[in-house]
Amino acid sequence: MAARLQHVFAAAVSLSCIVLLVGKSHAQEKDSAPQLPTVLAALLDRERMIATGLFRFRTSSYILLPNGSQNGLSSSEFTVAVDGSDWIQRYVGSSNLTMSRGSYAATYYQTGKDTQSENKSLTLGGADGPLTRGAEKIVWRTCALVGQIVVPSVRDYVARHWHEALASDAVVNDLPCRVFDFPIERRDFFKALTAVDPSMVRAERATIRLCVAEQFGGGLVRYEVIGSSRSCDVTEAREFANVGEGVYLPRHWKRVRGQPETGQSVIEIELLNSQFVNQKLPANVFEFKVPAGTRITDNRPGGGTRVFTIAEEHDVVSVEDAVRLPLSPKPTFPPRAPGRARLLIILNALVLTALLGFAWRRRLQKRTGK
Repeated sequence: MAARLQHVFAAAVSLSCIVLLVGKSHAQEKDSAPQLPTVLAALLDRERMIATGLFRFRTSSYILLPNGSQNGLSSSEFTVAVDGSDWIQRYVGSSNLTMSRGSYAATYYQTGKDTQSENKSLTLGGADGPLTRGAEKIVWRTCALVGQIVVPSVRDYVARHWHEALASDAVVNDLPCRVFDFPIERRDFFKALTAVDPSMVRAERATIRLCVAEQFGGGLVRYEVIGSSRSCDVTEAREFANVGEGVYLPRHWKRVRGQPETGQSVIEIELLNSQFVNQKLPANVFEFKVPAGTRITDNRPGGGTRVFTIAEEHDVVSVEDAVRLPLSPKPTFPPRAPGRARLLIILNALVLTALLGFAWRRRLQKRTGK
C-alpha cells in the first residue's frame, strides 16, 4: 500500500512539473511575441488625438506640368470646428458652410450675392449622407489626419501587416525618423492601395514607406509609394507645431502623385491657426444665420423630401431649428433674367414657327393656283 502511495505521489509531482514547464513556456512565447512599435502605434492613433478644436486652413491644388509650370490652380480658405464626431466647415469670405451634428447634416450655399440672380439654399440630410462625405475629404474632420496616413486602405494595411515592416532609422526633412518599409507583392496592390499609378502597371512589387517622428507624437513626416524604380505617390509634412495639449500638427503638408514627365497632381495644405484644442468650444461655434428668402430642402432620412422657403432671417443652432423655421407665404426669389440657353430655345422656336408658316402658305398657294 505504501509503495502504491509513493508511485501516486511521484506521478502527481511529475504532472505538476510538466504543467509548470508548459505554463512557463507559454509565458516566454507571449513575452517574445512581436509588439507593435510605440511610434507606429502613435501614428495609427493620431486620428483620436483631437477631441475638440477650431482650425483655419488654406488649401490649393494644381497640375505640375513637365516644364515646371502650374495648370488649373484652385485654392480656398476655410475654418473647421471639431467637437467629437460633430464638425462645421465655413468658407472664409462667404456664408457657405457644411456641418454635421448629431444624426443630421446641413449645407448652406449662396450664389449671386446682391445681384438679381441671387440664390440662397439650405439642404438638410443625414449625418452619413452624400452632403458630408464629399466635404470630409476636404476637411479631414478630425484634423489629426494632417500628419497622419490619409489613404484609408493604407492605414488598414499597416494596422494588419505592421509585423512585416522592415524598420530602420534616418534623417528626413532634417528630422530624426523611424522608417518602416512595407513590401507589397503585385497580387496585393489593390488590397493596400486605392489606386495604382500607371508607372506601376508592370511592376512585380512595390513598397510603402512611412517616415515617422517620435518626438512629434508619431507625426508622419514622409509617406511614399515606391514602384519598381521610383516613387509615384509622396506626402511630406513640415514645421510641426504644438497646437495644444501636446498635440503636434504640421504647418505645411503636401501630396504629389504621378510622374514628372507626364504631369503630377499636387495638393498643398497650410495650417494657419488653431484654437481650443481639446478644450471646451465657444457656445456659438455651430450657430449660423439663414437669410430671408432661403429655400430649404429637407432630405433627412425617413421623412421623404420637403421643400419650403422662409420669409425672415433667423439664427440657427441646430438642424432641428432650421426645420422649425416659419414658412414664407409665397416665393421670395426675384425673377431670373433669361439665360443664354433659354434665349436660344426661344429663337429656335420662333424660327421654326416662321418656317412652318411659310411652308403652309406655299401649300395653300399651290392648291388655289395663285
